Amino acid sequence: MSLGLFPAAVLVASGTTAAAGTVAATDREVQFGSDGVTAYGPLHVPAHRVGTRVPAALVIPGSGPTNRDGDEPPTVTPGTLKLLAHALDQDGVATLRFDKYGTGRTRLGGLDPATLELLAFTRQALVAEQTLAKQPEVDRDDVSIVGHSEGGLRAMLVARHVRVKTSCCSHHRTSGCSTC
Repeated sequence: MSLGLFPAAVLVASGTTAAAGTVAATDREVQFGSDGVTAYGPLHVPAHRVGTRVPAALVIPGSGPTNRDGDEPPTVTPGTLKLLAHALDQDGVATLRFDKYGTGRTRLGGLDPATLELLAFTRQALVAEQTLAKQPEVDRDDVSIVGHSEGGLRAMLVARHVRVKTSCCSHHRTSGCSTC
């Protein structure tokens, strides 16, 4: 696992046509639950050779009402996280971006926005990382965690938790180990 903090990215167009012996790039909406709330986000899998798994990166949004794209609609819409995902695609890296609590398609459920704190958003990002690692196209041993702004801090916290579990129990991702 690697950790990176990215302040910005460059948009590079992604092709969707696959050559012989490859699987075409795909996009699909995934969902996962944390703190009783269903979160939504796009999983992008780049074109890759048939029968292979690809490296992946969880992309964590920053502070405030920042959504999966790194935007705070309607006025702040730079698309930084979407741009980052496009750049990672060019390197053959799958990405999962997601809407934090109360943004995009992800609602608050029973959570009180006045009491939401860093740990709640970190728990959500941890479940997002677990969801990404379980995708059939993803190489579970090559999952990076990246974040922008406060998302960079959450990336470090999630990476620390994943690293502790991995050193405790190397089979936690596939067996659902409860001892770690």
